Amino acid sequence: MTDIAKYLPPILRHDGVCFLNGDGALAVRDRRAYPFEDKWVLCRDFREAAAAIRAMVTQGGGPLEVSLQTLRLCARERDASPELFRACVDDHGIWGNLAFLGMMFLQVVIAIIPGEPLEIGAGYAFGFWEGTLLCMLGIFLGSAVVFLLVRRFGTHLVEVFFDKEKIRSLKFLQESKKRDLLIFLVMFIPGTPKDLLSYFAGLTDIKLGRWLLITTVARIPSVVTSTVGGNAVGEQNYLFAILVFAATLAVSGLGLWIYQRISR
Repeated sequence: MTDIAKYLPPILRHDGVCFLNGDGALAVRDRRAYPFEDKWVLCRDFREAAAAIRAMVTQGGGPLEVSLQTLRLCARERDASPELFRACVDDHGIWGNLAFLGMMFLQVVIAIIPGEPLEIGAGYAFGFWEGTLLCMLGIFLGSAVVFLLVRRFGTHLVEVFFDKEKIRSLKFLQESKKRDLLIFLVMFIPGTPKDLLSYFAGLTDIKLGRWLLITTVARIPSVVTSTVGGNAVGEQNYLFAILVFAATLAVSGLGLWIYQRISR
């Protein structure tokens, strides 16, 4: 397959905004000079990357990409502590928040991406309260977009991510008189296929506002357990984090068993 990226202008390539070089630094294309000069600014830590953003070295959507790559830069540091990583996130301000919000949004829209690692990462990077709010906002926005897309394109879109057998396994929700309650329970119980249900909801006659209320409220417990655990790791309270994750795993296993029973 031909790589079309080589035919694009440098600024439109995936590595045209910034990239991590072999020396462990983040190279950021200087938009202040481009296209008259092709200059790069090297950022060796998150402070220099934040300074580059403030100095308008990168513009447009560039600060989001630089923020994401800076998180990778921090994670590569062998002696990076949770405090250093959180300082890295805090120093990027709103750009770090928007970058994570975008990842959480994409996790809901692209159903094959697991959500739990991102939720745990939110607690680790942003702390419990901010991490939980970012996760819930991303889930809300992603759920709305998925619902509207499925209403527009129907079953064909759902089948992009899920086979017909899995879709048929949720037919009991469409036919039940207590559908809304069952949807709430399925979304509330850990271990159930929430991404599948997010796509399936658009195939029912449930209203968008009602669906968003149900899915947002019902997913709070699973998000909270993840961000609590991630925050505990960020505060180096490893014993508490292990207990949280172990309890979540046990409840998820029970939830999956319950779901399999009610979906028969």
